[in-house]
Amino acid sequence: MSSGQDQSASSLGSRTDSKSGVLRMAPRDLYRLRRAHLMARRANLRAQYAQQQLDEMSLELERRYGLLAKDATLDMKSGAIAISAASARDGQPEPFAQGVE
Repeated sequence: MSSGQDQSASSLGSRTDSKSGVLRMAPRDLYRLRRAHLMARRANLRAQYAQQQLDEMSLELERRYGLLAKDATLDMKSGAIAISAASARDGQPEPFAQGVE
């Protein structure tokens, strides 16, 4: 390794293993890197939790407005509920579900 490479490695806080010639991170930098990784994982878990809460709230609203058995779409920005023509027949059962016992 040239002296220029040695200087750049030492300015980054890394060390060269004399036996293998492999650069190693300084313990403080390794700690910071691992901590940042854990923080990113925590943020991902929080996002998953928020999505779970949103799904649960949507399910509760579908139940409250009687939309569970209907083919309905909810626009979250406007609050508009669009029900497809097939399920908008005032609670009449679908044709394939009649008279089967």
